[in-house]
Amino acid sequence: MKTLKEMLLGEKAPIKPTKSPMQRRREMGRRMKLLAKKSSTKLKKKRALLRKRDSASLQKSAAKQAKMKVIKKALGPDVKYNELPINKRIQIDQKITAKKAAVIQKMTKKILRQLKAGEGERVKKAKLAQQEA
Repeated sequence: MKTLKEMLLGEKAPIKPTKSPMQRRREMGRRMKLLAKKSSTKLKKKRALLRKRDSASLQKSAAKQAKMKVIKKALGPDVKYNELPINKRIQIDQKITAKKAAVIQKMTKKILRQLKAGEGERVKKAKLAQQEA
């Protein structure tokens, strides 16, 4: 016969099956597609264009740009990265970010400086475009 302690410790919550990264990515895509259509999201995006981005988002953008430059250089001019299947893109990302991490970091710093310098100009252009519209 089991004691109360054994019964409490022995029974665990049923384990939920984990979703593959591909399923999560597709779900996120569907969710974002719906969000993009909402008027509240459109207004937030429009307002965000008129403000300077914080350093974290600039850093994220710079890292993304640096990674894409390295990937495009590695693939060559004849391969279109966006037209590749998603599994192939994930594979390329992992391979190149592992090999060229130092290069990507160095490029990120350079691009970050450029983004910070051009941020004021970007906001000015966005405000002028809004006034004209």
